[in-house]
Amino acid sequence: MLTSNSDWFDFRDSRAGFEARLWEQGQGYTGRVIEGAFDEADAYRMVCQLMAEGTSATAILAATDRQALGTLAALTDLEVAMPERMAVIGFDNLPTSEFLRPSLTSVDMPADRWVPWPFV
Repeated sequence: MLTSNSDWFDFRDSRAGFEARLWEQGQGYTGRVIEGAFDEADAYRMVCQLMAEGTSATAILAATDRQALGTLAALTDLEVAMPERMAVIGFDNLPTSEFLRPSLTSVDMPADRWVPWPFV
C-alpha cells in the first residue's frame, strides 16, 4: 500500500480499514505500507525502489489515483506486466482514469458520501 503522511486522518483511516478488511476475510496483512508524498512523482520513485528490492508483491493499493498514476508509469517503464504480474488499485475514481491503458481499478468514494473507515 502506498499512502501519504500517516498523520493525515483520511490516510490513516484508509490504511486501518484496508488492514481490517483483510483480517476479516481471514487473509491477515503481510504487505508493506510505504509512506510518501501525495503526488505522482513520489509514487513513481517509491515503486521503482520497491521493484528494485525484488518485491514478491502482486498488487499495489495507492491511497489516491494520483499515486496510482505514478505507479502505473513506473511499472510501465520497468516493463512489469499489468495486471498479470502486478495489479494496481487507486482510490478516488478520477474521471480521467477511464482513459488509462491498462485501465485503473479505483475505489469510488464520492466526497458527499464519505464516511470514516472502517465502514459500518
